[in-house]
Amino acid sequence: DSTRVGPIRTTPLPISSVSAPNYSVGTAALTGGAALSSAQSKFGGSSLFVTGANDYALVQDSAALKFTGDFTIEYFAYLNASSNGMVYAKGPTTSRIQVYQGNLVVYSDQSVSGTPLVSSSAGKIILNQMQHHAIVKQGNVWTIYIDGQSVGTVTSAGQTLGNNTNSA
Repeated sequence: DSTRVGPIRTTPLPISSVSAPNYSVGTAALTGGAALSSAQSKFGGSSLFVTGANDYALVQDSAALKFTGDFTIEYFAYLNASSNGMVYAKGPTTSRIQVYQGNLVVYSDQSVSGTPLVSSSAGKIILNQMQHHAIVKQGNVWTIYIDGQSVGTVTSAGQTLGNNTNSA
């Protein structure tokens, strides 16, 4: 079972976030079996290939990874197994974006008891197909998009992502 996430083009890996496609917060260290692969890619000729729980790209903590205002986090994913996996996680707290039981879910810094802030509708993640995922926060509205279609929305004040003071 494996997951490919892109776009990733070079080594060391540029990490893009906060809406701007060329915005970089530094470089990432590939850990475990994580590697660049040309088997699947949306553009750039390669993507990040991870096969299990111990495969990931690790970046240093940065103010750019503390999503407190309006923001968009987006990426392309090719999932070939319905297993669970992290897309973004910060520190040992609840703040994360995760594929869980076939859904894309977001847990904010304020999520309690394992309850996600927002989750995609069931059946929206399609296996063995490249899909565009986006998490958008505008004001108090959080929306998950898959291939440009809104698949989950919640309005909730005071929520942040990655603004905790703990780091892994």
